[in-house]
Amino acid sequence: SAIESTRRALGYVPALEEAVSMSDATRVPVSVLVRALFNPETMMLLARMGNNSYGQTVNPLAGFAAPVSCCSTFAAWGEATEKNDLLIGRNMDYPLNGFYDRFPTVIYFEPTGRDALKYMTFTSAGIHTAGLNAYNEAGIFLTSHIVPTTEMSSRGVPVFMTANQVIRRAKNFDMAIEIFKDFRPPSGWAYLLASTKENRIATVEISNQDIVVRETEKQNCHIQTNHYLTPEMRDRHLFLNSSVTEDNDGRYLRIQQRLQQAYSRLNVGEAISILGDQVDPYVGEVRGLGNTVGVHTTMTSLVL
Repeated sequence: SAIESTRRALGYVPALEEAVSMSDATRVPVSVLVRALFNPETMMLLARMGNNSYGQTVNPLAGFAAPVSCCSTFAAWGEATEKNDLLIGRNMDYPLNGFYDRFPTVIYFEPTGRDALKYMTFTSAGIHTAGLNAYNEAGIFLTSHIVPTTEMSSRGVPVFMTANQVIRRAKNFDMAIEIFKDFRPPSGWAYLLASTKENRIATVEISNQDIVVRETEKQNCHIQTNHYLTPEMRDRHLFLNSSVTEDNDGRYLRIQQRLQQAYSRLNVGEAISILGDQVDPYVGEVRGLGNTVGVHTTMTSLVL
């Protein structure tokens, strides 16, 4: 099913051409590069298969598929910042210590298609997609967040491929949303989407069956961790265990606390400090594990 979905997706995505070129350059089989796009979603499909709607584990293998790729992102702008500008802070938290963090990489893309935009991605060497963190010349920025959900299917289009098209083609906020709507991913995701030229910030909450946009209008900050927050999607979140839920909420709460404390004086240095914060908001103390923004799996941090 995954390969069938890839073939359908390749009808509109130049990913196959890029994968073939990457294969030619690195001698990595093209099948490996294509299948790599499915990796995080395969883990989430396994997690769903191991849990029922009440979060009760019915497959002991599900514990091994629990999400440890729990990233944090925030945006602040206007009077919340020192210079009335837009600041975005992003932690990429993956269990790839000694690999991902060894080769932080910025890749610049200059596609030749008629409607294609120039764009860049912030990643690690060997990650051949702009679907994680990217920014294009039209001022569109996006970051990915895995969200365990009950609405999954093995026949979805890999979200990294869709997100790659968003950053390659979207010239404004609404166009980005329409591209996200065109294709459903196999599993759950939340993409923080920012249009820097339109001053619009939102989270695109996606499952295999639905998409809802959580846009910030009146506040001057926006936060995203690894859960759905809209009323429409909240009950579609897949409960894995209490620790995962507490960690998602804790990171969100702590970033919110730090943004409130730094209101009107947030700058790059303060944003970096927030990304490295190790205070557990539930106990008000520094901790080495659990419920903290900065963790041992924070492979890369990014401030724009």
